[in-house]
Amino acid sequence: MNLYAISSLVALILSFMLGLTVIIIAPKRLMGKAFFTGILFLLIVEFSLFMIFLNESTANLILWGRLATASFCFLPPTWALISIVYARANYRELLQRRVWYLSLLYTIGMVFFVLLWRFDLFEVPNTFPKDIFLITKAGRFFLIFSLLSTVLILINFENTLRLTRISSRKGKRVPLYVFIVAFLFWVYAISQMLMYNRISSQLAFTGFLVIIVVNIVLIYYTVKYGLTQLEVNLGREVMYSSAIVFIVGVYLLIIGVVGKIVKMSGGSVNMFLTFFAALLVFCILLALLFSRSLKGRIRFFIDRNFYRNKYNYREQWGSFSDSLSSVIGMEDLINTILKKISEIFSVESSVIFLNDDNCGRFIIGGTRRIHGIKKLTLDRNGNFIDWFYRFGEAIEIQRIITDAENIGVSEDDLITLKNSSMKICVPLITQRQFLGIIMLGDKETGEKYSVEDFELLETLANQSSVALLNARLNDNLLVSREMESFNKLSSFVLHDLKNSVSMLSMIVQNAEANWDNQEFQKDMLKTIGNTTGRIKNLMSKISSLPKSLEPNRKMIQVNDIINQVINDNRISEIENIKVNKNLDELPLVSVDPELMQRVFENLIINSIEAQPKGGSLTLATRMIKKDAPRYMKDKNDKHDFDFIEINVSDSGTGMSDEFIRTQLFRPFKSTKNKGLGVGMYQCKEIINAHGGSLEVSSVINEGTTFKIFLPLINGYDYIPKTNNWAIRDKILLN
Repeated sequence: MNLYAISSLVALILSFMLGLTVIIIAPKRLMGKAFFTGILFLLIVEFSLFMIFLNESTANLILWGRLATASFCFLPPTWALISIVYARANYRELLQRRVWYLSLLYTIGMVFFVLLWRFDLFEVPNTFPKDIFLITKAGRFFLIFSLLSTVLILINFENTLRLTRISSRKGKRVPLYVFIVAFLFWVYAISQMLMYNRISSQLAFTGFLVIIVVNIVLIYYTVKYGLTQLEVNLGREVMYSSAIVFIVGVYLLIIGVVGKIVKMSGGSVNMFLTFFAALLVFCILLALLFSRSLKGRIRFFIDRNFYRNKYNYREQWGSFSDSLSSVIGMEDLINTILKKISEIFSVESSVIFLNDDNCGRFIIGGTRRIHGIKKLTLDRNGNFIDWFYRFGEAIEIQRIITDAENIGVSEDDLITLKNSSMKICVPLITQRQFLGIIMLGDKETGEKYSVEDFELLETLANQSSVALLNARLNDNLLVSREMESFNKLSSFVLHDLKNSVSMLSMIVQNAEANWDNQEFQKDMLKTIGNTTGRIKNLMSKISSLPKSLEPNRKMIQVNDIINQVINDNRISEIENIKVNKNLDELPLVSVDPELMQRVFENLIINSIEAQPKGGSLTLATRMIKKDAPRYMKDKNDKHDFDFIEINVSDSGTGMSDEFIRTQLFRPFKSTKNKGLGVGMYQCKEIINAHGGSLEVSSVINEGTTFKIFLPLINGYDYIPKTNNWAIRDKILLN
């Protein structure tokens, strides 16, 4: 048995072991089935070549060659399928979008399979066994098909590698590199076949050596880690911006030009191979020189071994923990996190984005040494946030911008990332909750962030996430305690009201017998005045906050409620307040008149009190098309519904973004000296109970606008699982 036959036999055995290992580990997964099928086709090719090398005569070469080629017709499309499903969490979605080119590859493979038995794709040369086969014109088309398929396969593997989470890559990225190297060798092999129109034994022997090494590595990593789960999730609108196309194109161009020069100059094949080897070594050196991964490893090695005291992790972690443990409020906690992280990494500026449930976006929760970006936000339901949650580690923002199309970053989020002028970012994730994002600017020293910087930042981000979650839970607990206190306060208020009512009752009982007594009359009027004042004072400081609002719905006209509030409170008669009404004609809507009247009174009175020196009050209503409220909306439902929009605007003192975000809709938080701070909380609860939403926009010293959105179908509940509205209350139309 010659050396070529031995190498093919070893490759055959290892390929069989690899296929068996994969099908045992993942027998039901599509990846396991596809991988085993690809190995099966490869086994037929390897066995056929083994039989060719084993035979000393050329009698059966054509038969074994056709068998190998017949199996090879289905190798490119099968490996294209593997490259799509390998390590992809959303491979089913990708298959649906790319089934067309998989079908095309299988169709072309089937065409070559049929033509194989009618036309010769290769011929047996006189130089056998030095050359195994000569390539015919039809065979060249087959090789071109194989080359294009290989480029597609490389693109898929490259994108998988590029978008894999770093934590998932540890110990698992080697198979991806192995696949890429193996198919790059196949590109090289095809280029040699196309250039010399032959398949040499040396080229086949080299190919078997590559297969042997690949099989050994893949068997090891399949047993240790499994080949099927890295859970890369490509963006919905991913488009390939691949370096593979450029590399392969330049390589083939260089090979073609050099090969032509060699032929024209009468040079030998050895001369060409020598030139190619030198070129290959040069390319490898360039790749190593510009490789970020290698430079990162070198920098990490230097930092760890020559600058051991760059970071004292225990000291930094302890100091950071002590700083956070002494802070209670959310605002102080955010400022402390940014301050400590900025000091540790010596950065010029930093910013933190927080997940805001009120607006459904990531908004700026705090900044340090940076101005003019308060309005920047990120879409909570966008592809970028979804990808960053899966990625889960610190990353350079420029890398996100570069890969924006692959990740699926929306145009608005991309603008936010660019306008932030930050360099790196890290997610704040704990207990599967995406709380926020910390972004850091340039270092004060001007140096780049090292691998050690990234590791420490991720550690501090994890700690910050826990602190932020605890602060949020603490705030919710405080609200619960405040509500409990409020209920106790209500009991005392009711007791005082009962005493006042008892006093008035006694006066009524004594009035008939002492009505003519002037002294009694004076005392009665005085008592009534004091009691009325006491009751009025209590009423001004207390509002009912039921645990669950159940609106008593009626079909009414919203404009009528607004006009009633204006007339009952004599709003138009208030001096220095100009009332503007832009009330469009509206259909009837199902609401609780008393609750909605309370909402309008609260908003209108707040607007007037925000203009102590006078101003304008604008009330406007109209019909619009709008999404269902975020807290009721199915993420995948894109249907618009009919809403009534009610605007209450003033030209008063306005509110800061921070106050709106952190305090406006929280009970017992008020800007009024004598207010309990339950009005806006109550308004929001009432609107939510009607299936609507309440939004606010305000500018300091310019004014505030409250927008109420009431769905015309608010007599119904939205059921996400059915994408439909189910009747909640039976509304009787008289």
